[in-house]
This record gives sequence, C-alpha cells and structure tokens, in this order.
Amino acid sequence: MGSLAYYQPESQHVGIVGMAMCMVFFVFMVTVDVPMYVKRWRAGQQYMMKMRMSKEDGGKNKHMMYMNSFEGSIDAMERRVVTKSWNVWKEETVWLTMYFSTAVWLSLLLVHKSVQHW
Repeated sequence: MGSLAYYQPESQHVGIVGMAMCMVFFVFMVTVDVPMYVKRWRAGQQYMMKMRMSKEDGGKNKHMMYMNSFEGSIDAMERRVVTKSWNVWKEETVWLTMYFSTAVWLSLLLVHKSVQHW
C-alpha cells in the first residue's frame, strides 16, 4: 500500500508546521534571495557592457565573462579563495543558515516521526 495507509491523524500537526515553515521560506526566497541574485546579475551585465565599450583594461577583466559548462566546472575545481570576511557572507547567511541547519533538522525530525509510527 502507499504511504496513506500509514497516515496517523495525531501527527498531523507536524505536517502543518512543516508546510507553514516551507511557505515562509518560499516567501523569503522570492522576496529577499532571488532579488539579491537578480541585482548581482544586473550589476554584472552593466559592468560587462562598460568593459566592452571602454576596452581600457586590455582584456584583464575577463573573469566577468560567462563561461560554458566545461569552463565553469574547471574553474570550480581550481578556484580556492577562502574568506571568513563578514562583508562577503552577510547577504548569504540567512538562507544558508535556514538551508543547512533548520532544514536539515526538520528533515531528521520528519524521518524520526515516521519511524516512530511503524
């Protein structure tokens, strides 16, 4: 039988809380995180346009150009810039914390709750 055969009405509150938290996180992503990345993308586009128009750098700012998938994979394997600077990470901390801590603990809770009912 499917998972509905194991449905337990007394554990419904866990599902409701989980769905509410997912909706809050979705709203956060749509209102804060996605606009942040769109803003960065637009800034990069403007910078690349300036570089194309001026050509004063002699090709030194090649790092702003888009890479294909292969070039991006190579770049990801070779690039190792480690920083603990708050200025670099401050815009990322909310979603990183939610994703790598809160979401992990919630998924573990859901597994734990489902195993208890077997």
